[in-house]
Amino acid sequence: MEFYLNFFISNFILDMLIMYIMKKHFKLSSSFVMITFIQILNVMTSAVYLFCNLSFMYFVLIKLSVNFIVCLLIIDNFSLKSIICFYGSYILLFFSIFGFAEFMLMFIRASFIQLFEIKIPVYYNFIVIICTIMYVFFIGGIVRLLSHRRVLKNYLTKVSFSLFCQHIEIVGLLDSGNSLTDTKTGKPVVIMSIKSLKKYLPKHDYLKVVAGDYSPLHVSNFLDYVTVGGKGTNMPIVEIENIVVEKGDKVKKLDCVIGFVDQKFGGDDGYECLLHRDFI
Repeated sequence: MEFYLNFFISNFILDMLIMYIMKKHFKLSSSFVMITFIQILNVMTSAVYLFCNLSFMYFVLIKLSVNFIVCLLIIDNFSLKSIICFYGSYILLFFSIFGFAEFMLMFIRASFIQLFEIKIPVYYNFIVIICTIMYVFFIGGIVRLLSHRRVLKNYLTKVSFSLFCQHIEIVGLLDSGNSLTDTKTGKPVVIMSIKSLKKYLPKHDYLKVVAGDYSPLHVSNFLDYVTVGGKGTNMPIVEIENIVVEKGDKVKKLDCVIGFVDQKFGGDDGYECLLHRDFI
């Protein structure tokens, strides 16, 4: 009984992993609920293999045939080229993932025997597979995070300007999505977080600004804009003479205004303002 349960669970997990990768890579419109429900075809294939005493070769052929139907049920484009490409990708993933899973099972079993003299029961296979998948996703997440930070670092720059009779130095992000222009002066807008002002304004003035009273900022204009979430609001604009943008050994003096928004930028990435796309 344990062998049957392990076989069903292991195959279901690996089949779902393949479909998850296919959905992400091909940007399928089919929902995960639908894809999960369709896996009943693969469960039936496993049942036929176990209870009809088929050879493993027949099991693989039946599974590939059944998953051709699965691919037709979830694919978005029914052109011959798309079907061949989609199903070819499935076959490649099928042999790669199932082969890798089998290799990991053999490797971990051998490792436990060599190191601890413990033989892992066959019905623990699905636990080993789950742990392996979690490990791979964890490593992939770390790699994506490091890659994101390396790319982001190329767009970070040192920004300095004078405001509130103080010399302010912060880190800015060159943002291709910031195309805001001040309607009064026609100058590009550098977007800065109000929360960054905590270090530069007296406490009572900062609390006023956070509460929505922008009088301490000596606002010159309010710019209407639409947030990423589609909400319309306005941004207090403060005029400055210019800002100095420094990237490596390159220094530029740019004419612009500062716009303040009530949100925090950067998080752990360490930038406090969004520079205008014209500065890129």
